[in-house]
Amino acid sequence: MRCLGYVDDHSDQDNSGWCVDSCSTVHVTNDISDLTSPELWRHPVRTSAGIIYSTHKGTATANGLTLVNALCIPEFSNKIISAGDLVDLGWSV
Repeated sequence: MRCLGYVDDHSDQDNSGWCVDSCSTVHVTNDISDLTSPELWRHPVRTSAGIIYSTHKGTATANGLTLVNALCIPEFSNKIISAGDLVDLGWSV
């Protein structure tokens, strides 16, 4: 995956930070500890490799940015911020 930008200060881009993705319609983390008050949530997500399912949803934080309804998909390789959701909230991306 080629990221538009990272929302942290990881200069080596080692997939530990959040990647802003213009194609994603949801925020996704691969680490349940990123979610506050996670709740069980099995939701299908379409990827280039096919359909995969989330295990949980909750609120995540990326360097002070609050990501509501973020999904946890443990097998995902990146943590993704939906650029479209940011634009809907009035952010410039």
